[in-house]
Amino acid sequence: MTQLSPSTLRQFHQLSTDDDRFSYVRALPGVRQALAAASSALSKVDRSSGSGSRSSEEAAQRRQKGNELYKAERVREALASYTASVLVAPVIDCVDDDRNTEESATEDAEKTNLEFVLALGNRSACLLQMKRYAECLSDLALALRYGYPRRLAYKLYDRQARALIELGRYDEAMEALRDLHDSLSLTTLEPDQRSSIARNAEKKMDFCRSAVVQPPPTQNDSTSTDHGAVTVPQVSGTVNERFRGASDAFDVRYHQDKGRYGVASRDVAVGEVLLVETPYVSVLTADAYETRCYNCFTAVGDVPLGCHVCSRVR
Repeated sequence: MTQLSPSTLRQFHQLSTDDDRFSYVRALPGVRQALAAASSALSKVDRSSGSGSRSSEEAAQRRQKGNELYKAERVREALASYTASVLVAPVIDCVDDDRNTEESATEDAEKTNLEFVLALGNRSACLLQMKRYAECLSDLALALRYGYPRRLAYKLYDRQARALIELGRYDEAMEALRDLHDSLSLTTLEPDQRSSIARNAEKKMDFCRSAVVQPPPTQNDSTSTDHGAVTVPQVSGTVNERFRGASDAFDVRYHQDKGRYGVASRDVAVGEVLLVETPYVSVLTADAYETRCYNCFTAVGDVPLGCHVCSRVR
């Protein structure tokens, strides 16, 4: 649809409501073709991700594949498999235990979230090995929040402490190690195994007590989680009084035969920003579902999280 005919434009201008305008535009041949192409691309995404549904069985299969890859020291491939598991695993909100929380409801949530938190925990191990400490800590916090099995929680606290030590956050590492000690009583480990883990944790605590706190790094490193954030430009010069989002160098004129058109009201330098406008509505194209957040469009990198309802929306 490169150009609208005068009769089409006249019919459009005669419409009085947005609903009528939307229906009219949607019925135009060019628009129908574009919508059909988008629907076809979306169907391909649905077929590749199980129609956008979540499945504990599929999540378990993908997590098991990640375990095999991790044992074979193919860490990046294991990371991708754990991420695939995270994106298809069922998940519901899991409120921390307190006096106002029904124990049965918490247990149900933890049961539902089991594959989700196990995949997050395993993914955090890959991220720790890849020295992506901030992302590792993010996955660990989510795994604990959504009901990671208490008998295994000591593993996450140990990993949490190791990542925090690498980042020089020794006070927080000490707290994680104390949580590790508290969680050991909930494990099914043999007494000698618990004693060994406790001794190793004590050594880490001794290190934290004696460590010299270093100032945080000022340059970007592998722990950064800023994946291609876009900065919206600002209008150059003074903002136009008539048109919000336009520069004072921009104006609109009207010609009886040609209609409205934009003009420069002053000399414009190369590189000046004349118009910046937030779209009234925006939708992520289907070919970007795997790489960008459906809500804010930010690039999600290789460790995304999915919508709680489907496996398509990031």
